[in-house]
Amino acid sequence: MSISETILVIYGEPPKAIATTDLRQARVDEFLASRSLQPKSRKAYQADLRIFMDWCDLACVDVSRRKVTQFKTFLLKERELALSSVNRVLRTLKSFYRWMLLSEYVTADSTIGIQQERLPDPVAKDLEDEEVLRIYEAISSSNVMLRDRALFSVLLYGLLAEEVCRLNVEDYVKGELVIKEAKWDSNGEVPLTKLGI
Repeated sequence: MSISETILVIYGEPPKAIATTDLRQARVDEFLASRSLQPKSRKAYQADLRIFMDWCDLACVDVSRRKVTQFKTFLLKERELALSSVNRVLRTLKSFYRWMLLSEYVTADSTIGIQQERLPDPVAKDLEDEEVLRIYEAISSSNVMLRDRALFSVLLYGLLAEEVCRLNVEDYVKGELVIKEAKWDSNGEVPLTKLGI
C-alpha cells in the first residue's frame, strides 16, 4: 500500500498581528478626530503624544502610573523642558488617557495622581512713569480715538487686558467701572479717580 503525498490547502492568509505602534497611532488618530481642534492645537497634541510614544514603546494598556512618573522625570531631567512645556505635555497625556478610559480601551487611567509642576508666579512689570507719559503723549494726538485713551487709562488701574476687553459703556456707573467677570470668577467695582499724570 502506498501513502499518498499530503496536500496542504490554504483557504486564506492568516490574520497579521497589528504592531503595537500601529495600534497606538490608530488610538491617537481616533482621539484627535474625536475632538474639535484647530489645526495648531491638533499639531501640538500630536507632537506631545509623539514625545511619549517615542519614549515609551509599551502598548497603551500596559502603561502604568509609575511609567508616566518616569516619563515626567525624563521630560524634566533629560529633555530639560521648561516647566510650562512639561505641564502641557502632561495635560495632553492626561486628556488622551481620560478619553481612552471613556472609550473603554483601557480599564484604568495611568495618569491619575500625576501632578503637574508648580510654576513660579510671574513677576509683574509695571510701566515707569516716563513710559506712561510717553504713551499718553503718543495717544493724545488727534489721530487717536478717545476710546483708545480711555482703554489705556483703565489698564493703569491694574485690570487685566481680558477684563478690559469685556467692558462696555454701560459698565461705567457713577464714576466706577463694574467688572462683571474678573480673574478667578470674581466681580467687583473699580473706583476711577483722576490719575496724577
